Amino acid sequence: MSTFITTFKEGNKEMKQQLGGKGANLAEMTNLGYPVPNGFTIHTSACSLYQRDQKLSDTLKNDIKKHIQTIERETNKNLGSKSNPLLLSIRSGAEISMPGMMDTILNLGINDEIAYELAKKDPLFAYDLYRRFIQMYGNVVKGIPMEKFDKIYDSFDTINTDSLLTIINDYKSLYQAETKETFSQNPYHHLYEAIESVMASWGNERAVYYRDVNNIHNIKGTAVNVQTMVFGNVDEHSATGVCFSRNPSTGKKELFGEILWQAQGEDIVAGTHTPLPIQSLISKKPELYEQLHHLVYELEKHYKDMQDIEFTIESNRLYLLQTRSGKRTPQAALKINRDLFDEGIISKKELILQTNEHDISGALHAEFNIDTVNLATEIGHGMNASPGAAVGRIAFNKEQTLDYVENGYNVILVRHETSPDDIQAMDQAQGIITAQGGMTSHAAVVTRAMGKPCIVGSNDIKINNQNEVIIGQKTYQKGDYISMSGTTGTIYDGKLVLETQQKPKEFDQILNLGNKHQTIKILANADTPKDIKTALLYDAKGIGLVRTEHMFFDEERIRLFQQMILSQTSEKRKIALDKLLPVQAEDFYNLFKANGSLPITVRYLDPPLHEFLPNSPHAIKSLSDDSKISVVDLKKQIQRLQEVNPMMGHRGIRLGITYPEIYTMQTTAILIAALKHYNENPTIQLNINLMLPLVSDLKELIIMRETISKTIKNYESKHQVSFNIKIGTMIELPRACLIADEIAEHSDFISFGTNDLTQMTLGFSRDDIHSFIDDYGQKGIYKNDPFKTIDTDGVGELLKIAVQKARSIKPQLPMGVCGEHGGDRTSIIFFENIGMDYVSCSPYRVPNAILTSAKIGFQ
Repeated sequence: MSTFITTFKEGNKEMKQQLGGKGANLAEMTNLGYPVPNGFTIHTSACSLYQRDQKLSDTLKNDIKKHIQTIERETNKNLGSKSNPLLLSIRSGAEISMPGMMDTILNLGINDEIAYELAKKDPLFAYDLYRRFIQMYGNVVKGIPMEKFDKIYDSFDTINTDSLLTIINDYKSLYQAETKETFSQNPYHHLYEAIESVMASWGNERAVYYRDVNNIHNIKGTAVNVQTMVFGNVDEHSATGVCFSRNPSTGKKELFGEILWQAQGEDIVAGTHTPLPIQSLISKKPELYEQLHHLVYELEKHYKDMQDIEFTIESNRLYLLQTRSGKRTPQAALKINRDLFDEGIISKKELILQTNEHDISGALHAEFNIDTVNLATEIGHGMNASPGAAVGRIAFNKEQTLDYVENGYNVILVRHETSPDDIQAMDQAQGIITAQGGMTSHAAVVTRAMGKPCIVGSNDIKINNQNEVIIGQKTYQKGDYISMSGTTGTIYDGKLVLETQQKPKEFDQILNLGNKHQTIKILANADTPKDIKTALLYDAKGIGLVRTEHMFFDEERIRLFQQMILSQTSEKRKIALDKLLPVQAEDFYNLFKANGSLPITVRYLDPPLHEFLPNSPHAIKSLSDDSKISVVDLKKQIQRLQEVNPMMGHRGIRLGITYPEIYTMQTTAILIAALKHYNENPTIQLNINLMLPLVSDLKELIIMRETISKTIKNYESKHQVSFNIKIGTMIELPRACLIADEIAEHSDFISFGTNDLTQMTLGFSRDDIHSFIDDYGQKGIYKNDPFKTIDTDGVGELLKIAVQKARSIKPQLPMGVCGEHGGDRTSIIFFENIGMDYVSCSPYRVPNAILTSAKIGFQ
């Protein structure tokens, strides 16, 4: 075996890292005895060297030549021979499939003399091969725009021998004009340049973009497959085709695909010809259909997954050119995996391990019809904050949203960024797009909880003050239709066709199996009974985070809350809090009722107070009238509450220290709700956890714990009841991690708020990171957005320290994570490894987390 080259006979499917997926599978099929054209694979490591040196070494060239000579002996054909020419395909193939992202060259080895000799037998076939080669070589290797070749070809109404000869001459003239050199007649010259070109395509714009958006990192480059050509266009008994072992849209077990007679593979992929259904092969060539059918399902059993196969028929002889795991819709993926399990092809472990978290998530959301996507006009992109698709009229604010909804229209809310004031518009809109914000911004967090599609941080959006927005190169008014995919982060012009995604039965079947093998408990972040019901529907084991500030977003409640904020004495503040008390109590009662006896963790009020105050003249005037405060005085108070850096300002437990009556009111509301629930359901034991956020010092915790404990004790004594209430801490600050042993001594549990901990540790604003994180990723500074996947080197080290310190005081202390990282696969694996007991995530991410946990259990 060569240092950089492996023949198909020497390789196998386990060698993807060095042979790429295509090369490894070609080798595997060869050694299974399947009809695969002879060839060899140049390793991915050779591509790495090419990227460094920008040329093939003489040693590698010599090695390539030796392997060509081996193919010549085995096929009795010779590269450059006029009488019996060897023609080759040069194709890319990375370790992870990147369909269409890199380059391919077919029919390499033909030149003037060879074309002339082949034309003695079949001039149309010979000159069409030569025409194709010059075009593909000129485009891929020399960068000549394909449109220029197409213009020449399309200028001929009839394609015959004479027109093909003219086209070839015109192609050569174009080649010379563009490259300032004549078209070479040396096949080895073509071979080395073609290999270099395929390696160079690893770094082309579309390949780099594909790797970025699909989070493909740490692979060396593309392998290069050099393979003997077989011809689907040689005669009327020849064809090219693609088929799947299962329907990629529905998952149904059937041979699904297309075939094109007297054509080469590029014709069917490019869509320049109209193929026939693969079943048409039954009537035309039944014996070939049976052979293909048999081989396809043998490959499926061998690879234990649905296969996507490229094949060529040359003069009634079938050849397999590629097999790989086929792309499929989320719904089809779940059905295929479950069916493979039921058919005994895969085990329970394999079912769990090869079910993809993205498929679980995608099965729950509406998506666009694939045909309409192919015809749609993309106008912008952003971060895919929450999956699903939506179509609607553009609205820029709550009033416009409600007006359109009242008149029966769907709406997509387009904002610079969202705030609590937008909650009603967000609730009524089909989808949300923001020009600013990151993956843990308000819009992202709230829409994920709602299960709505959301795109955030789109640099393609510019909103002005005239109720219009520029998306990409086009200006849209309010009321214009756009479509959006929160799954891909793409914005489209006009109205695309939505397809309703019903939860397939396989969804529950797979998750039920996964539940039995969880290693870390999966809880949900939920602020409303609806959120809780959704979380429990997806089998969350409780609620790990109730954000009480979200309870005040309703228009009437926010007014009471605003009046409380603006109270300048504790007496006036108590009056406002007394009005809020029954509202909060009813909210908590409804949460407890929906949650039953499962654990529920309530976080005390956390955000900066000024976020709840108005900023528009109209809203300020309205609050002024309701609060009996002059506009001038109200503006002064609003200005007084403004903070330069609110995320590090007067929030969290600091509010409780300054205004203990706020936390006392919330505690009392929880107790009232608990008593009401107990009186109605005395057999259900509530499991309530109260969580103090943003703790930075032990004294803060001690003071507030004493205040809360006293309130609980007095209430229980007065009503002669005893509740199972634990008081814990939310650690969101680096300092708190470093004193976690002290905090643990006075906490019944610890929950890590990794969104804020990431922000405080890295010094990155989670709402502004979108402006530079892509540059960081491209330069390899951060492999992932640290607000999506935990930064194990920095934030992760703080978490390790905190867990070790806390457990040194209380070995059985419950510890977990609540935040967006709780739904991320890589992060969950890290949390489990450092000893966390649970993660809590958005309801719609619970299934993903369950699946990840089950995978950990099987590995």
